[in-house]
Amino acid sequence: MSNCCGGSKKIDKKAMCPECQGEYKLVLLDTLLHQLASPHNQSIKEQSFYFCSSPECNIVYFGSAGDCYNVEQVRSPVGQKQTVASRLICYCFDISVQAASDDLNKNGASEIKEFVKAQTQAKRCACEIRNPSGKCCLVDFPN
Repeated sequence: MSNCCGGSKKIDKKAMCPECQGEYKLVLLDTLLHQLASPHNQSIKEQSFYFCSSPECNIVYFGSAGDCYNVEQVRSPVGQKQTVASRLICYCFDISVQAASDDLNKNGASEIKEFVKAQTQAKRCACEIRNPSGKCCLVDFPN
């Protein structure tokens, strides 16, 4: 007889990337399903996955059971893995680091960031699936 009421398996919130040895945060399976290109998104094995944001590392996602997905296996460029100003910072509203910086320099305050903040508060964003990190982009905006 199975123990359906047994304790849940502990999931680590952070893990070390097997390539660059940096410590990175857990991402949802939904993030991988939407970020990985076909056929990779159709054969994800059950395990915890983590997002590696290091620009020097080829791995984008790594799993607790050893499965890894690299930059060639995702649907689109991962801004966190790039250093160019044209890299995306906000995946929900297609905003680059350059656009956010230009807006801040021009206006003294970021109208673009305020727009994203308002959309986020109104629950009109999809960071969990659009952003490769699975996290909200607001902390990454220039000040």
